[in-house]
Amino acid sequence: MKVFMDNFLVYGHSFDACLESFTRVLDRFIKINLVLNFEKCHFMVIEAIVLGHLVSNREFVFDQPCFEAFQELKKRLTTTPIL
Repeated sequence: MKVFMDNFLVYGHSFDACLESFTRVLDRFIKINLVLNFEKCHFMVIEAIVLGHLVSNREFVFDQPCFEAFQELKKRLTTTPIL
């Protein structure tokens, strides 16, 4: 049986912490005989879109999808529902 998994995100507050976490993740992959497709792997990136959200080492980024979600939430919270 083959199982395909995507979107493993390994992070750390420093390079050494990230490297330590990454080593632990790779050790677990080896232990369970998980094979990585290195053509799809990205290492040492500063920011990435993960599950539709921008993740970066900067503070919160208010991008267009976030703005649209905020507008929809604001509309729902400020209008009276029809029962």
